[in-house]
Amino acid sequence: MPLDCKEKMNVNVQMVSGFNDMFEMLTVDTVLDVKKRVKAKENIELILIQLLFNGKEVHDVDSLESIKKLANSNDILLQAIEREEITVQMTNGNQVNLEMDPSQTILDVKKKI
Repeated sequence: MPLDCKEKMNVNVQMVSGFNDMFEMLTVDTVLDVKKRVKAKENIELILIQLLFNGKEVHDVDSLESIKKLANSNDILLQAIEREEITVQMTNGNQVNLEMDPSQTILDVKKKI
């Protein structure tokens, strides 16, 4: 696709810090591209960044074009949350590492084990 056919769009991200930031992106960009911008801005490792659209996780391979269609708008709002990695010591002595989001509960941890 020629460069001039790539449509620009605004992606507003509610950052982990609570501030909103707007990135000018191309519709052919992916969620991973947005995460890279968030990483540069917030200094958070990519693996710990989770982006949500309308409360649901969007995946690294999702194109902004597909999210734009869901939003029915040229501007989309994503929410960035920082996942945390926890280590759970099992009764058999093994340790399990889990990626959790700060809003999850002990019950959620038990479900992941």
